Amino acid sequence: MPLVHIRDGPTLLPHTTPGYTITETLQSSYMLLIVQAADGYALGTACFDDGESIPPTPHRDAQFHVETGQVRIESSGTFGVGPKLLKMQAPSWATSSKGGQTRKHSQSIRRVFIYTHETN
Repeated sequence: MPLVHIRDGPTLLPHTTPGYTITETLQSSYMLLIVQAADGYALGTACFDDGESIPPTPHRDAQFHVETGQVRIESSGTFGVGPKLLKMQAPSWATSSKGGQTRKHSQSIRRVFIYTHETN
């Protein structure tokens, strides 16, 4: 896996399984990657559409809010998102005993999950 730098505070929504083609990748489920800031908060947005039509087209906007252990997802729009949210993960940071290096340990979130679904 490539090493990347992500600032604290965002939520990212990658696909869980890369496919051989873009179409195959778009059919795989999603993972919500939460990188909490020191105060326990994170925020992110995503816009879903068919990826082919010229706007304006049916779409769905989603907002991800993380507040000290609680995840809230708000959604609006008319586009039906096919792939499901399969898992949520939040990296936690710990100092190892070898030379004081900081190492990432990824953990699945098992906390309060609040989902708000609206259709407008």
